[in-house]
Amino acid sequence: MSQFFVRKKIRGGRRIARTIADWVDATSIPLDMEHLRQYHYAYERVVHPWQVCVGSIISPPKRFRNEMIFGLLKRYEQWNVQLRNLGEPYYLKVWLYGNTFFESQIVAGIEERIHWYENIFSPIDRKLIFPFQHFEMNATKCPAFAWTPVFSNGDPDDEDYPKRNLLWVGGMK
Repeated sequence: MSQFFVRKKIRGGRRIARTIADWVDATSIPLDMEHLRQYHYAYERVVHPWQVCVGSIISPPKRFRNEMIFGLLKRYEQWNVQLRNLGEPYYLKVWLYGNTFFESQIVAGIEERIHWYENIFSPIDRKLIFPFQHFEMNATKCPAFAWTPVFSNGDPDDEDYPKRNLLWVGGMK
């Protein structure tokens, strides 16, 4: 395999940037409390503005990834206020996937979903430090967040399991 990788220019970069900006600006859309009360969970994934071909999704460049993370963190703050007003226990976390970034999402749960979400991932035995440079973030942008590395569901016998399924779960400290 060659040591040099050619990165193709992303076609429609301005359109993609507008789509992401519109999604970030739409953070004023509140958490759907009716859906949350009925199904005991709610989530929102990052906007998915492009797909290379069927079944193959490229990871976005850092400039787009940074905007998407910013949108997730804004939604987290808004949802946190709404859930605190419920007056009952809740689960609210941001899930950032490293290699499959488009699976990243914000997740809220109440009642039995709290226990389910807290036990859905496999813990990691070793100590890892959150890769701020990978997600184009620094500690000053989200100082109140604690990030925990976990393994998402998958086949542990697969040789790429640790690389492909590393997930960072973040929430307020």
